[in-house]
Amino acid sequence: MAFSQGVTLGWYAARRWRAGPACAQACMKNVQTPEHRSCEAVLAKRWMVGDDERPVMDVNYSGTDFYCDVALAGKVELKKEYESEQVLAYHHTRPFWPVHIVVVPKKHISSFTALTRADDAILLELVEVLKTLAAKTQRECGAARILTNLGTYQDSKHLHFHVCSGEPLSKQNYRP
Repeated sequence: MAFSQGVTLGWYAARRWRAGPACAQACMKNVQTPEHRSCEAVLAKRWMVGDDERPVMDVNYSGTDFYCDVALAGKVELKKEYESEQVLAYHHTRPFWPVHIVVVPKKHISSFTALTRADDAILLELVEVLKTLAAKTQRECGAARILTNLGTYQDSKHLHFHVCSGEPLSKQNYRP
C-alpha cells in the first residue's frame, strides 16, 4: 500500500497560510478554542475556494454517483492520500471538518448493504486503509471518526467512508 506522506488539512492549512504557532499547535492537538474554530473555518474556506493547488468541484453537479462520475473519472484534481487498483482515498473536495478524507472502492458498489462475498478483497483493503488513515489522523490531531451513510443519508450512491477530525465547519463559517 502506498500512502501519501502529506499532513492533515488543519496542520497543512496552518502552515501554508501562516496562521501562527498557537493555531498550528491547536491544529495538531485538535484543541477547540473559539479563536481556533474561527481560524480553522477561515483556513478551510481558503483551502476550498482559493487554493490554486486544489481546484474546487463544480457546485452544479447533480448526479447520483459523484465518485464514478467525477472523482474516479478524473474530472477534478484530488489531493490523494492512498491509491491502489481497488481503493482511492483523498481529501474531500468540499470538507465538512478540518480533516476530511474520503475512502472509496473503485468498483461501483452502491452502499455498505450492497456488499457481497465477491467484494471481500475490496472490503478487506478498505478496512486496512481506514485503519491506517484513522490512526494517522488520531496521531496528528488527537482524535478521529470513521463514518458512512445509508439510504436517504447517503448523498452519493457509491459506497464510501469518511475519516474526519475536528469540529464541523458550519455554513455560518463560510460567510465573507
